[in-house]
Amino acid sequence: VSDSVACVAAQTTFTAVANGASVTSYQWSFSNGVTAANSITQIRFAQQGMHTAKVIASSANGCADTATASI
Repeated sequence: VSDSVACVAAQTTFTAVANGASVTSYQWSFSNGVTAANSITQIRFAQQGMHTAKVIASSANGCADTATASI
């Protein structure tokens, strides 16, 4: 998970990169309740403070891996 600095009301971009894996789906969830299903997603945080982003990358054979970042 890579991210830019989250600023209030600013659009923040999150990118999931799967090295050497054939990922068929991504499931993002954020501490503000927003969810997304793309490898790259953009959200806005309405409140200043610490936020958490979590992404689960899954492959066709049923393998999955989770990454979490706090910003």
